[in-house]
Amino acid sequence: MLKRRLAYIIILTCTLAVSFIAGYFTILQYMKKSQQNETNPIKITDSTVKETVKIPSSELINESTVIIKRDRYTKGTIFIDEYSEKASSNIIGMDIYAAENYFKDLGYIIIKFSPEKEKKVIISREISDKWPANCYVVKDNDGYVAIFKVEVDNSLSLLRVTEIKVEDLPIQEKEEVIKGKVFKTREEAENLIEEDYNS
Repeated sequence: MLKRRLAYIIILTCTLAVSFIAGYFTILQYMKKSQQNETNPIKITDSTVKETVKIPSSELINESTVIIKRDRYTKGTIFIDEYSEKASSNIIGMDIYAAENYFKDLGYIIIKFSPEKEKKVIISREISDKWPANCYVVKDNDGYVAIFKVEVDNSLSLLRVTEIKVEDLPIQEKEEVIKGKVFKTREEAENLIEEDYNS
């Protein structure tokens, strides 16, 4: 029994000694590595940054890009005047961020930016203090429905006063006429009066 105890004590002592020695040498190795990292830090260069962070390339406005402009007039009932034009030389080569700043200075916001895939950029702005030039407005004139032409200087020229009283119109149509309902052509304005208001 005494021999057994002595064997257990020797085994326990050897195990503790081996564990201590292994731990000691592991800590020494760790300390050497950390000292090497401090004296020889990783150098970050421009090429390292470019290779590490890959930024997706942005689409650019090119010669075949069409700029679609939407002017949303809200002085009367809402009227959207949409027209398109080829990209001018001063915006060719712009990405979405440069184009956003450029169009913002002109009062537009970008609705859709796809100059390479769909070959178009859609921009929009809201105009609340003007009528759309060279359009026609069906509006109240001294209690009667009338047609006006919007001149270049944004004044309204009276073209025709009808015998239809605004107060006789249904509520929805009365509100539209009081605000002013905008049309691209005179024929559209005349059709509204003849077909909707005369019936």
